[in-house]
Amino acid sequence: MTTLAQDLTVRTARLEDAPAMAALMVRGNSTYREWAPRFWQPPGVARTRSQWNQRLRQTDRWTRVAFARDGDLVALASWRPAREHGDEGPPLPGVAYVSHLYVDRSRWGSGIASGLLESAEEAMREAGYARAILWTPAEAPARGFYERCGWRPDGRELWSAELHLPMVGYAKRL
Repeated sequence: MTTLAQDLTVRTARLEDAPAMAALMVRGNSTYREWAPRFWQPPGVARTRSQWNQRLRQTDRWTRVAFARDGDLVALASWRPAREHGDEGPPLPGVAYVSHLYVDRSRWGSGIASGLLESAEEAMREAGYARAILWTPAEAPARGFYERCGWRPDGRELWSAELHLPMVGYAKRL
């Protein structure tokens, strides 16, 4: 366990964290309504929980969760080896994929996201990765955050079947 801030404890995610992780993601994705198309809806809690139950069993995935003193989950970060075809295909040599970075809205601007992202990047370097990639919605305010953290748009674009939003790719040399 490491401490990111005085009132936070960061540790490796466990299977029993999946419900809280899913709830945090749905709350985070719900903030997209501020800029997403008018009738847009985030993926539901049950599906997201099921996905985390699967992800947390993956041996090549790095996932950390941050808890406040009261025990509430306030942030999560996760990465894994990048693959040639998203979730399928052989790994891309030397490339890691940041799949998730969520912080409870009440904690935005407190340095939690940048601290977790720095921890993830350090773990990627220690695992021998030279480059990292991620996807974020094309209209998301998070793009500015990633750019402040040294990430740059890399020209990749796609339509997310999961989020029903256009996405843009970012990359960073580790």
